[in-house]
Amino acid sequence: MYTAIEHHLYILLKEHKYQEIEELIIKHNLLFFTNNDLFLKKNSGILSNLIKYYIVKNNETVIRYIVAHDNLMKRDYLLISNYYYKFNYQLSEHVFDKLDLNSLESKDIDYIIDNEIIHFIYKLNGLFIKSNIKYNNSLDINNLKIFYINEESCIIYKKLIELKINFTILKKLKNFKLIIPEINFIIDAANILHSDCGNITDKSINGLKKILENTSNPLIIIHEKYFKNIEIKNILLQYNYYLTPFKHDDDLFILWFFFTFYSKSYIITNDLFKNHNFNFNFKNDYNILLQQLICYSIDDYTISYPPIYSNCIQVNDDLIYIPN
Repeated sequence: MYTAIEHHLYILLKEHKYQEIEELIIKHNLLFFTNNDLFLKKNSGILSNLIKYYIVKNNETVIRYIVAHDNLMKRDYLLISNYYYKFNYQLSEHVFDKLDLNSLESKDIDYIIDNEIIHFIYKLNGLFIKSNIKYNNSLDINNLKIFYINEESCIIYKKLIELKINFTILKKLKNFKLIIPEINFIIDAANILHSDCGNITDKSINGLKKILENTSNPLIIIHEKYFKNIEIKNILLQYNYYLTPFKHDDDLFILWFFFTFYSKSYIITNDLFKNHNFNFNFKNDYNILLQQLICYSIDDYTISYPPIYSNCIQVNDDLIYIPN
């Protein structure tokens, strides 16, 4: 039933048949006031169409009630923000601030640009969202900067990881950190060693060696079982390395060091840590983790160049950069 009403509303709006919309609202009790309160059908599609209708009719009374009484869809908050933007910026901003910024997508940035509500872009500084519109980026690419995960969030993620590590091992890990004051690269050794069709071969071992020779101040994260291989052991002994124990995921230790150094170290791996993003809910910080991943070629083990700036929305005073 609701789907049919939603479609009917959509068609009537498109054809500007406003009297018929009023009749439909009354017939199905889609909206009415009772005891100075507002009653709305809790159907997101119907509500979105009603918002569009009351914006067309410039019925600010109903729109204010809708904003105050309902947990709206993202599209509705954007629509109402746009409605108020030119004549009541304070209220427009109030509505926009109800949005979960981490839920924004390219189409939402396109909407903001298309409708020239550009001031809200200032609230999105540091978010990794692209636009499909070639916006006139006024911020020179040479002035773009690198964004890192803030220290408070790094500490929170680190503590979540520590909940998955045995107490004795965790104590050893923290003591190890005391003798490693700084690292530039975290090496996912197992990922590299198994890069030759899933096997450890002369090619992949030499690949690990080549990668290490082309990095400065690396820390190798590797499971202790690999230490039994004399060739691998001889490579490890030339660098700082941490042996991960049995029944523990190497990725936890890689991420622990990553957050310990406040996301400023690069991780050399072809893994994207998608399962950990799901488990720890990194949100926008996942994009910074991806930014700090240095991939390598499985053909010749050359590594990608570290980024020179973050490919995210950047705002500097009145200058704006929106990636495409």
